[in-house]
Amino acid sequence: MLDAWDQALEQTERLILAKRRRKTAWVQKLFGNLPKRPLLEAADVWFSGVDKKARVGEAAVRLCNYMDVFHNSRITSKLDFMRATASPSQIVSNSLRKHDVVFTKDSETSEEIAQPALIAEDIDDLVCGYHLAIARPRDEVGHGPFIAQAMRHPSIRWQFSRLANGVVRFGLTLDAIEQAEIFLPSLDVQERIAAVLDAEDLMIEDLSARAELFRTQKRGLMQKLLTGEWRLGEKFE
Repeated sequence: MLDAWDQALEQTERLILAKRRRKTAWVQKLFGNLPKRPLLEAADVWFSGVDKKARVGEAAVRLCNYMDVFHNSRITSKLDFMRATASPSQIVSNSLRKHDVVFTKDSETSEEIAQPALIAEDIDDLVCGYHLAIARPRDEVGHGPFIAQAMRHPSIRWQFSRLANGVVRFGLTLDAIEQAEIFLPSLDVQERIAAVLDAEDLMIEDLSARAELFRTQKRGLMQKLLTGEWRLGEKFE
């Protein structure tokens, strides 16, 4: 019985590995000959200063914080956002909307700088937290899903790690953002590339969720067997 769960998990993990390899191949092919332009040609970029505190007299908001971005490539309403407050000016400046790209501005290592997450849908009262930057695509120039995918490309990530300042803790400055470049083909090409890579990511996410379900089911089954709640030979559901 436990072997059946192990086999299902192993098969799913093999599929995840195969999908990741296929996405890597797509990235190499699709980004191979694309031109690079300054990031600020594709998007307006600014830093958020909204902290995690709740203050009397401020409006209640949902906060997209550092760990939400660090652990998720896509931000959706399914996430359990922290509750905080923000001033009217902070809400105007840092409210997030569909196809914004939020990325890490500060980190303990330079390699973790500029890790992006796409705001995949409009989410009521969602505000960007501090230690993060917002890249809002320019109309008819940048496509948010493409910008997020481009920022995950190894050469772009290496660029941001080089631009980050620090010794113990690293961070990006606005001067660094002005120097940063990104792949920037025509809008039509951006949309087509993003559609392909986003589809791969969604398949990987679905398989990863399935693998985690198998792990949870196996842990629950083992717990019931070890505690005697279920006994071999008995009928159970």
